[in-house]
Amino acid sequence: MSARIERPEAAALVGGGLVMLGAWLPWLTLFAGLQRYGGLIGMHGHLLFAGGALAVIASLGGLRWRQGWIRWGTAALGLALVGFTWWLMAGLLEVLHRDGSTMLVPRAGPGLFVSSLGAALVLIGPGIVLAREGLRRQHRAAARPSGTVGAG
Repeated sequence: MSARIERPEAAALVGGGLVMLGAWLPWLTLFAGLQRYGGLIGMHGHLLFAGGALAVIASLGGLRWRQGWIRWGTAALGLALVGFTWWLMAGLLEVLHRDGSTMLVPRAGPGLFVSSLGAALVLIGPGIVLAREGLRRQHRAAARPSGTVGAG
């Protein structure tokens, strides 16, 4: 049995990989990039990496079994990852704009931005498939002829 990978399913698969890559990349650099701090040095980075790995596994499961609940779960995981990465980026921006950190020359690294893009792909990929299925159901329901009442 060969599974054909469609674009929305591939988006969720690639998105999970991007979330994991973003957790590994630097989130914060100090001294104009001389010292880098990646996400995997802390618990939040580990959680983000695990969420990306779970998204990859769920995407592969969705390709294999094509069950609606897997797509709904993957979309919900994507929504949680988007919220988590935005919360982490808000904390990073707060750290960058503190008054006492001008001597350290802090800058945002690419990690959280890559993870945020990946989380959006994890959310959008299954969302497109679910929206298509919903539209197909609506079109089928509208195309059915309504039964006659009292015939017989």
